[in-house]
Amino acid sequence: MPQIALAEVSELSPGSYARAAYFLDRAKEAHPDDVDVLVYRSAFLMDVGRLREAIQDAGRAAELDPLSPLVRNEYISTLAYGGRIDTAREELKAAERLWPGTISVQDIQFRFNLRYGDPKEAQGLSGRNSGPALDLFLKARMQPTAENIRQVTSYLPGNRIHEPQALANLAQAMAEFHQENELFALLLQPTHRTDLANIIVVLFRPGLRKFRQDRRFLQLMNAAGVLDYWRESGHWPDFCFEPDLPYDCKKVAAAITA
Repeated sequence: MPQIALAEVSELSPGSYARAAYFLDRAKEAHPDDVDVLVYRSAFLMDVGRLREAIQDAGRAAELDPLSPLVRNEYISTLAYGGRIDTAREELKAAERLWPGTISVQDIQFRFNLRYGDPKEAQGLSGRNSGPALDLFLKARMQPTAENIRQVTSYLPGNRIHEPQALANLAQAMAEFHQENELFALLLQPTHRTDLANIIVVLFRPGLRKFRQDRRFLQLMNAAGVLDYWRESGHWPDFCFEPDLPYDCKKVAAAITA
């Protein structure tokens, strides 16, 4: 039963990439048209930077369950976070026609516009997501002055920095406003080593492309534990094959020890 494999994955500790891959690959092989398996596997693939495959699984799930706004939301999110912004926008328009005004559609409208669309529209849709951090981020997106950027990237107090969502939001904001060196200095601190597996998915998103082009990114992936998975499985992340990447992933990885 696929539910058993998914239950096994849900019980794994963060960073158990090889075990998660084992259960999910076997589940998909046995049940290639199971929507839950495809959605779970897509999320895992996003965690390890295999974005094209994640989009394929999420898209297949949406085909198999076309009446589910939740499954469509996952597909739209996967498209956007996988760098397929225009396709995500078209799928969002389709969802708006199918389920106009629903909470599910408003949620994906907000999340898409928060980072890739119109920040003013995201502001109008923020609802229960509103708060000082969000307000500062949207203000900086609308008016990216040095002071607005400083406010958003210095807002989070130190006693919240180990909350996964707070750290993930900060990482995306710093990359959005081209503070890559500062982000490396933050995430490479030993105190954040155990946090990395909880936020790793955001590090493969479009806004962090320049961040990934620094070879220090593989040091970070080593600290997160995913570098061992790439080396041992041979399933390297998509960004390693970008033609303008200024380093060779496999050569740099070979020089890194745990």
